[in-house]
Amino acid sequence: MLGVFYNLSLWYKLTDKTLYGAYISIIGAIATFVLNWVLIPRIGYMGSAIATFSTYSLMVLISFFWGKKHYPVPYEVWKIAGYISLAGAGIVLNEMLQESLLNSFLIVLLFLTLTFILERKTIFKKVNS
Repeated sequence: MLGVFYNLSLWYKLTDKTLYGAYISIIGAIATFVLNWVLIPRIGYMGSAIATFSTYSLMVLISFFWGKKHYPVPYEVWKIAGYISLAGAGIVLNEMLQESLLNSFLIVLLFLTLTFILERKTIFKKVNS
């Protein structure tokens, strides 16, 4: 989600509205503090991981909707959400299969294979041009 946020944060730099970036960062800092304060005592270091993921997800949503208003970019939202969901399903599957190196490798290989199948036309178009 951090990478997605960095990509989405470009709009306020291009439109010279960097104050929005400060607002998003402040909201993120508050969310991080509150979520860590609530989750770490209850579930330990996984609470921090969940807090970080949740905070960046919040920042992505805020940046996306503000960016849509000030600097619209035609993102393929459903496609992106599909890949994020597919990756999340891979994480859940890996947890269910008791996290072995072989299972992790096979899940990543499955993800890459599915991605290649779904994106093969685009990949070949880019390679051939």
